[in-house]
Amino acid sequence: MTGIAGWWTLRSALRLQPLPIWPTAIWLVVVGGAVIARPPVFGVDSLYLSASWWLWSEPDGAGAAFANEPPLLHWLVALGWQIFGVNEFWARLVAPLFGLLTLVIAGPMARMLWPKRPQTLIIAPIVLVGFGAFASMASLTVPDLLLAFFVLGGNACLLFALRAQPMLGWISFGAALALGILSKGPVALLHMLPVALLVPWLWRARPIALGRYYGALAASLLLALVITLPWLTAPEGDWATRLGSFGESALGRIDSRPWYWLLLLAPLLLFPWFWWKPVWRSWQRQRRMPIDDGLRFAGVQFAVSLLACLLTAPRAAHALLPALPMLALFVARMLTVQENKPKDYHAALPALPVLLAGLLFFLLNIVPFAHLDAVWREFMSPTGLPIWLGGTGLLSGLVAIGGGYLLGQAAPRAFVARLVQLALFPALISTAITIEFVTSLRDFFDPRPVAARIQSLEAAGRPVAVFGDYRGEYDLPGRLVAPLVPLTDAGAVLGWSAQHPEGVVVSYFQGSTLRLPRRPLMLGAAGDDWVALWESADVVESDGAVLATRF
Repeated sequence: MTGIAGWWTLRSALRLQPLPIWPTAIWLVVVGGAVIARPPVFGVDSLYLSASWWLWSEPDGAGAAFANEPPLLHWLVALGWQIFGVNEFWARLVAPLFGLLTLVIAGPMARMLWPKRPQTLIIAPIVLVGFGAFASMASLTVPDLLLAFFVLGGNACLLFALRAQPMLGWISFGAALALGILSKGPVALLHMLPVALLVPWLWRARPIALGRYYGALAASLLLALVITLPWLTAPEGDWATRLGSFGESALGRIDSRPWYWLLLLAPLLLFPWFWWKPVWRSWQRQRRMPIDDGLRFAGVQFAVSLLACLLTAPRAAHALLPALPMLALFVARMLTVQENKPKDYHAALPALPVLLAGLLFFLLNIVPFAHLDAVWREFMSPTGLPIWLGGTGLLSGLVAIGGGYLLGQAAPRAFVARLVQLALFPALISTAITIEFVTSLRDFFDPRPVAARIQSLEAAGRPVAVFGDYRGEYDLPGRLVAPLVPLTDAGAVLGWSAQHPEGVVVSYFQGSTLRLPRRPLMLGAAGDDWVALWESADVVESDGAVLATRF
């Protein structure tokens, strides 16, 4: 009877749930606005979109350079292109859809961990979508969103194997592990294996036969190996590189940031829950209570995923995405021990960063940008402020200030309503940024004008090279037929320009466009930098002076 009761409890936890209304609505606002209004992010979206483009258009040519990259994201992009044709919208929607799937299964996973606390089913997705890190990165084209889904789904499969259907659970766990590897590479093992090995000591509700458990785990690993074997042994690339790349992939390296970068961002990545007093009060109260199996399981999985992120990609904020679902479950469980008495102005402190952000954008429209840039160069950094700050408008600041004030003043009585109120803060910031892109910022980040010019140069038979750190931003928007030739130093550019008198060099610089030594073939904006297209003759005649990174 106990087994039958356990089966029905698990079946109740796993049955299909309708989409969580508020988390889905917030996801639609954040992702829909970003994908429609914002161009791909330089150095993040553009890198993976570029890889998908070359794997699609030149699988045996330029695409061979990405043969060692985990392929699942690119396979799904290619599947959509096969159906809908090549377009940026589908390519940018694939990864965010996995973010939505993670929100969908977060509630049932919470109920599996704490069947006697059904309120976690509603709380967990709201907490997850409310994280500043999730809201700011849910619209990115990064494989970490895929991995987050498979890590959470793999944990659900483990519980399924323990409590109801061992064979189906272990098969599903092996499949989730394989798909995680195909999403992000062997780093998925660091996220999923340690907890799987520790489950007999984490889940103490019933005794676990160690021999049978670890035998089933070994069989799941074998299944994962079989599923990933076609990619590992594909003739293109190197299987040893694929199997041994536990660190950040070549597509996602960010080497210029300090090692403590994520520590500095923590208050913003965990906003607003980090700033909300009931979370800390519930933590203090929980410390005086026994730790149940679900809380232990969620806490250890979060710690393991966080450690995996810090070890493999300590400077990439999007690498933290796989750790967020379990942190959301952990917070949801803690909030169930809170007294949940409604209080006036409970959201005043979380509203403060939103008001400050709105005030900053408001001030940028009052103080001349040239003056701010001069002060910044004198006292802070010679590189100057990002050029796009000079194009900010007034409306986004007003939306952030007005919306932050209204949300901060609200005092709903129902606990879930208060959670939704907090989760709306990151969505408000996202909406303000979307408005900013619609009204003024898009021209600073849109790669299509430069990409179209590069495409016309290629069509005319003129070779194009790029000087500096190229991030693939023009490959897909320009539907380029040949990759840009990468050149890493000025001497190489001079040599290439002398050998290709009809060629064009793409370079980036900061500073004033009025100080350029010559008139470029085309001038545009590329996020924080300016981008210029120089003819080979100008590069050679100026002895490389046009290649300076600051004017």
